Amino acid sequence: MEMISPNLLELLNYRIKKEEESSRLYGSMSYWLEKNGYFGGAKLWHKYSHEEHEHADKVRKFMLDLDYLPKTLPLEMPDNTFLGIEDLLNQTFEHEQLITKECMELADAAMAERNYMVYGFAQEFVTEQVEELAKTQAHLDRLEAFGTDGAALRLLDNEFAKLAK
Repeated sequence: MEMISPNLLELLNYRIKKEEESSRLYGSMSYWLEKNGYFGGAKLWHKYSHEEHEHADKVRKFMLDLDYLPKTLPLEMPDNTFLGIEDLLNQTFEHEQLITKECMELADAAMAERNYMVYGFAQEFVTEQVEELAKTQAHLDRLEAFGTDGAALRLLDNEFAKLAK
């Protein structure tokens, strides 16, 4: 008996690919932050990169537990140039909005097929995205509230370092 349809398997493999690409994007952001003196931010985005890789592994484990072999799909090369910290934060937020939309599409597809096992799994990702959007919005809010002068950016970077622990 097939537990997961070919359509849902394709979407799960796509989720692995997108989580791996998120990991690579946040890795490239971490490198940019470090090169530009945001050492706290570099540590935090490195942590984010690691979390995204763990999300990909979570999907792989889900598939393997149900005796499906995950695919290793080709990955897109992430951008590694940013106009500044505000641009990097905005791109992070836009990326998280895209990932949220994709996670909801996986949940919608599972619900349409009445596959409650995949739906429950997808719901975990949707719930996680609420946290992802909230933390990114909080970074943007701080930047807007306190500005982009050197002292404000230094304090923001110090806060990033605390969050990285």
